[in-house]
Amino acid sequence: MAQRFRSGLDQIEGDPASREAIVSEATDAFRRHGELFEQLDRARFAPSVA
Repeated sequence: MAQRFRSGLDQIEGDPASREAIVSEATDAFRRHGELFEQLDRARFAPSVA
């Protein structure tokens, strides 16, 4: 699956600036998803407020 995904990314046409923008957005999205899962994990273990 990862190989097909990478192959698809390699086929995206565009100038270097456009490709860099795509990579930058993907990197930022990956970081934000990591932060979201960290927050969810903390919330899961936080004491409940009654």
